[in-house]
Order: sequence, then C-alpha cells, then structure tokens
Amino acid sequence: MHLNPAGRLLCVAAAVLLASSAWGQRTVRDDEHPYRGGAPVRSTTADTFERFSDARLKPPPIGRGFAAEASTVITPGDAAGAVGPVHLVSSTNASFIVYDRSGSRLLQLTQDQFWIGEEKEDDVFFDPRIAYDERAGRWVAIALHGSISSEEGGADAVMVAASATSDATGAWSRYRLSNRGLDFTRLALTRDTIMVCSRFGGGDDFLIFSIDKGALYASPRELPARRYFGAPADTVPVDARDESVEYVVSTTARSILLNRLDRLDQPWLEFATGETSVSTEGPPAPQAG
Repeated sequence: MHLNPAGRLLCVAAAVLLASSAWGQRTVRDDEHPYRGGAPVRSTTADTFERFSDARLKPPPIGRGFAAEASTVITPGDAAGAVGPVHLVSSTNASFIVYDRSGSRLLQLTQDQFWIGEEKEDDVFFDPRIAYDERAGRWVAIALHGSISSEEGGADAVMVAASATSDATGAWSRYRLSNRGLDFTRLALTRDTIMVCSRFGGGDDFLIFSIDKGALYASPRELPARRYFGAPADTVPVDARDESVEYVVSTTARSILLNRLDRLDQPWLEFATGETSVSTEGPPAPQAG
C-alpha cells in the first residue's frame, strides 16, 4: 500500500505512541485481556487495499480579521474571548466589547460598567473569562472583584454573570460571592454545570465553584453553588460540554493528573509524560483583546 509522506508520519507517530512507555502504556497480560480463554485469531485470507486518493488536506481559509482591544492601561490584559452565532465577545482587564461577526463594534464597556453599571475609583474587576453556551444559547462571564485601597491585596469576591438570551448586548444577570485571597481564574462548561476556578490561600491551593446551569439561567435572587478546594494550585477544570461529569486536570514535572471534581479525596489517575521543562526567558506574548 502506498503512503504519502503525511501518511507515513501518521503511522510512525501511532507506532511510537502505542509502543512508548512515556505515555503510560503497558503490556496487558493474557489473564487481563477481555477475550482471555478464547482461541487466538489468525488471518486466513489475504486482501489488498486499492489506492483511493493522494489528495492532501488543506488548511481552512482565513476568514475576516479585525483589530480588537489595544489598551495598555492594564498589563497584562488577561485577554479572553468567545464566539456565538451572531456575536464575538472580547473581555479583558480593560474592557468588555461585543462585535458582530464582521468585526463591527456593537457595545464597548469598561469592566466596572459591565459589572456595576458605573465607574468607581476604588473598585477593580480583573482576570475576566467569557464563554458561549451553545446548548442553551447563553453567554457566561466571570471575573474577580477587589478594592484598590485594600491592604490585603488580591480579590475579595468572584463574579458570575449570564445573558438572558443569545444576544450579548442585551440583559444579563450578575452575581457576587465573597471569598478573600483569590487570584487568577479559569472557566469551564459541562453539559449541566459551569465551573469557576481560582487560586487562593497565597497561591498554593485551588478553589472551584460548581454552578448548575439551570439555576443560573433562571436568574434567581440567590444562586446556589458547590465549593471544592484542594492542591496543587495549577489544577484547572475541564471544558467538556457533552459530559455530565465534572473533571479537573493538573500536572507534575513528569505526569498529567486527572480526577473527578466530586472525588478529589480519591487517588488521581496519572498519565506519565516524561520530564518537561518550561522557560520563563524572553518577553511576554502580546495580549491584544
């Protein structure tokens, strides 16, 4: 069978992954095999594959591009963005901007204006995240809230908001939950919940709030949430929008760790990856919207 260069590369990669112990693979013993006890299967006929196509995959064409937020007032920008069927939303430390799919700005607010409707000198909203829930046709936004004059520093609350419809320029429901010592955020969606993650405890631990989508989108006066916390601090929630189970991942120098959010007291599933190193040299990557 003829293989083009891309095909040969794919076969080599597959062989390496299957054979390498660096990915946590191991040989399955005969007594562990799901078909143990049966007679081995052997080939009895020879078949031939006919060459079907030598066509090479082409990258998708680049669509319309447009400039987003270029403010340098707050560095880093902590840029986040999401795309819906009609709108594209950019959320940074400096602003909350809604575009149409052609790049025209439909709405531009500061984070203060988005969360409390006005500018306040002592309030600061930062580490924003934004997501579009295609199952429900809703936008979900989060951020941390702090006070510039606070002697403790960091955030003293986590903010959560959901749009009333798929229109990002329309009405939103906003919620605040007090919790001191927060810094940095992650946002993930499952089939039934949203997970809001932040570091806390001096940056050594993580804190995750699990919120039922149905409750959030019903716009109640009070929004219930389940709180989970643990270590290490770089644990992040998994965005798995077809799954009902909430997962989190973390890393060590040699492994990727996976666990269910509701089973953090149980051993983590570990996937060996080999030793990795991270360089902190060089300038930071730009964050333009």
